[in-house]
Amino acid sequence: PSGSAAAEIQKLKDADLCTVQVGYYSLRKDLLQIIERKVDKIAEAGTSS
Repeated sequence: PSGSAAAEIQKLKDADLCTVQVGYYSLRKDLLQIIERKVDKIAEAGTSS
């Protein structure tokens, strides 16, 4: 992943949000200031699996 994507992935891992399902069921405000459209992509991935 690119530098910013890698940093966001690390933030998710640090918060124990290591799967799409966990990310999908987490509150948006708890997703560590990730750009909202990326949160939407995580949510879409969670509903499509």
